[in-house]
Amino acid sequence: MKIVKINSLGCPSCIIMNKVFNKIKEKYTFELEELDYDFDEIDEYNPGNILPIYIFFKDNKEVN
Repeated sequence: MKIVKINSLGCPSCIIMNKVFNKIKEKYTFELEELDYDFDEIDEYNPGNILPIYIFFKDNKEVN
């Protein structure tokens, strides 16, 4: 399982979810790719500024 986590350092929801995600990392083993963006940069890819985003891959195919 691979998880791509997209968030912003200044995002309040991301800060809360980072605490939850750290607990998950302690319990489960998976490959993690973290991408941190400034809100100005994320606008191009995420016009609604909905963060954090988690993309799950199994056998190199997106599953969720």
